[in-house]
Amino acid sequence: MFYSDPKQAWRILDVFYVERKGREISEKDRVHTSLSYRIEGNSLFSSENEEHTAKSESVVYIPEGLDYRRTTKSSEKLIVIHLKCSVQTDRRIEIRNNGREMETLFRKMHRIWEEDDPFSYNRCMALLYRIFEELQRSETEGMSAVPAVIEPGVEEMLRRFRDSTLTVSDLAKQCFVSEVYFRRVFHTHFGLSPLQKILELRFRHACRLLRGGYHSVPKTALLCGFSDVKYFRTAFKKRFGLSPTAYSRENGFPAEKKR
Repeated sequence: MFYSDPKQAWRILDVFYVERKGREISEKDRVHTSLSYRIEGNSLFSSENEEHTAKSESVVYIPEGLDYRRTTKSSEKLIVIHLKCSVQTDRRIEIRNNGREMETLFRKMHRIWEEDDPFSYNRCMALLYRIFEELQRSETEGMSAVPAVIEPGVEEMLRRFRDSTLTVSDLAKQCFVSEVYFRRVFHTHFGLSPLQKILELRFRHACRLLRGGYHSVPKTALLCGFSDVKYFRTAFKKRFGLSPTAYSRENGFPAEKKR
């Protein structure tokens, strides 16, 4: 998840309330990251080959540098936080349905930001990390509340995501259900396909290894479950906007070791 890297340092640029009619817009060359809470209105976000639907009471994360299209048919109300992050994050839209409990935090941040007193910024930063805490808690609870029918497959995924031979069929067999049924239940619960979740786990682990600087890029790829190093390099750059070597360098660790 975008907030799970302990090396990240965040800076708030602006906090504002938006109320607008439905429309379709395209965003390119974004120079900031945004985190928003949707009070009302549903939107469809399209980026590259992915589509995400954001409903009322959801939190939407859009990383810096990502080009996307947003389609909103009805009016919408939301609170938006513009941010800068010291660490390059996964260049993918993330949506979390956290309910009304998150609205209180966003509204409070907006109110404090508007007050603009000497302590407003620090108080807003404290609220930002409280939001991250709530997002992480809901994610953890979501993993612990996996539907019983697919729980053995999810546990197998967490154990074996570094194994390049792992398939969705393997996960379904752990549950004694068809692959089609496993995919459907998994996507309903997580909002991602099993393959997307496996890749998310692999890339998250790759980032940790690259920041450590102890392994070459080919070795990192193999340790994360990518048998094709060329594919790993290409997919990593597409996902983060940086090559694995550049990611390691920009995060303060040695570049790829010579072989």
